[in-house]
Amino acid sequence: MGGFSLHRVAPYPHRARVQGCRSGAGVHHRAMPTVPAIHVWAVRFSLDFAVASNLSGLRTISAYEENKLVRNVADAYGFDEASRGSVLDYLHEIKVGCEKDPSFAGGRNMITYAAQLMESTSPNRYLSGVRILDTLIRFNSGAIGSGFPGQSMLISNTIGSASSGSILHNLVQMLDSKSPYDEEIRLRAARIVEHFVIDIRLDKILQGIQCISSLLDLKPFHQPDEPLEEYGHRISVGEEGQMQVRGIQILLKLSDDENNLRIMSNTDDLVWKIVALINDKELHLRKHDKWSRDIVDPGVKLIKRFMSATTRSNNILWREISTSLEAISSLESIIDCDKCDEEVKKQAIRVLAQICWDTSSVMGDQNKERFIGSLIDMFLHKSKGSQFENLAGEELAQLSFGFGSCATIILEKYGPNMIDCIGKTDSGLYNSIHRKIAADVLKHLYGNYSIDDEHFQNLKEAMIDLLPKVLREVLGWGLTETHIQRVPSYTAPAGSGLAATQDNDGRLQEALASLCATVYNRMVNTDADLADRFEDITARMCDLAAEPLKTFSDLIQEAMQRQPPYYPPENAMRSNDENPNECCIS
Repeated sequence: MGGFSLHRVAPYPHRARVQGCRSGAGVHHRAMPTVPAIHVWAVRFSLDFAVASNLSGLRTISAYEENKLVRNVADAYGFDEASRGSVLDYLHEIKVGCEKDPSFAGGRNMITYAAQLMESTSPNRYLSGVRILDTLIRFNSGAIGSGFPGQSMLISNTIGSASSGSILHNLVQMLDSKSPYDEEIRLRAARIVEHFVIDIRLDKILQGIQCISSLLDLKPFHQPDEPLEEYGHRISVGEEGQMQVRGIQILLKLSDDENNLRIMSNTDDLVWKIVALINDKELHLRKHDKWSRDIVDPGVKLIKRFMSATTRSNNILWREISTSLEAISSLESIIDCDKCDEEVKKQAIRVLAQICWDTSSVMGDQNKERFIGSLIDMFLHKSKGSQFENLAGEELAQLSFGFGSCATIILEKYGPNMIDCIGKTDSGLYNSIHRKIAADVLKHLYGNYSIDDEHFQNLKEAMIDLLPKVLREVLGWGLTETHIQRVPSYTAPAGSGLAATQDNDGRLQEALASLCATVYNRMVNTDADLADRFEDITARMCDLAAEPLKTFSDLIQEAMQRQPPYYPPENAMRSNDENPNECCIS
């Protein structure tokens, strides 16, 4: 029977050869392959060794050569010291099996071996299988392993398939083990579960969400990375921290599935565990970037998803978040932090706005005033940069749409700011987007505010002055009463994005016309004297504009039907051969 040679899978110079003979001659080992060659060998799950053609060689291989062979394979794959024994066990099993049956190695590889071990009731064999699978998954996620997709596919087909569902289910349930002997298994199982998270359906795994969320219960991972007291397969404090990170990443990925998100949203205490990690003040100060990247970013995204409208029905976590002072404080600290990521801050703003709007939340008026004030500063004064002004304005518009304390705060403290944003068109401070959002805020306030108090009366008087100016702008009648002329409401600056300008101007015009209609209808329906006052204003407007006499209602209807001005592209204003610098008068 011919000798076993690796050169058939590892081209020169990355080749190695182990030869043996039927007569029992010693096995001669030549240059071991480099990492790429070892990998090509191992893709065919190297320790199969072509045993059918070389049983004598395997039986006579020395312990030294055997250990060296295992060490090279282990080094190539990244097996740690604790896991190398699993590679040696695999070799021994292949040897023993092939001695009894030369075809024993057919179809076997390290992945199927790991799956077989993980179906065992023996704790040691189960741990060995988890070690192999965890190592192979991490290898294939690296730079070298990513070049061999066939191995990843085999892992997925072997472990992630429906027929192997029990393996994945057992791994999930192992995450909740409190035995100190299982600490290493929990860490490796967490990495494996994260790899197969797309295959997990929480409604198919008994106590699945409780098992996964138990990963968040561990000690804070900012402690010194020193090994704990030896007892079984213990892990370091730093590795405990890795489990927290894995846990929150698994939860975030699980929430991509709507059914999983529904189950998570109705799980008691899940939000407390997430908030506790986000609230880690020491880590925030000492390792901010790591804390923000590993914990805060996925944590806030999860909270935002729990607050989503699609999961609000019978949503336990919605109520837990809205009634948690710790959650509110955490989100506020993220917004105020100068180091926190922009996207994380935006998520925190959205969640806080939902809490602020929720009348059942524990967010007090003082906190609401502070939050709304920060939105005003972001919206009108760019206190956190231009990237936050639109978001802040949109949230203000939402908060003004209702009967709660948020609308009252906006009306009492910031109503004049909204009036100025719309009316002071010559200040250069506010663009079309600012003014459109301000119009939405005022429309919501005036259309829904139900208390006819001093603040509402002040708003009413301000709106009586503002509406004629707004109508003249939308109708293109100019902005002054002394010289009304038909002009576009906005002139696009040279070199600007004309399509965006056209769109923003159209949205502004719709918002202003809608504001006029809402305010006018409520005023004249509740105060007949105001109807006469508006008709006097209309008569003066039509006279100055040399227009036929119309009612204020007619002008509003005309404004609502009016199309925004069209700004032709700059190049369309002249022919291709026209010199832009040449005077048109000869």
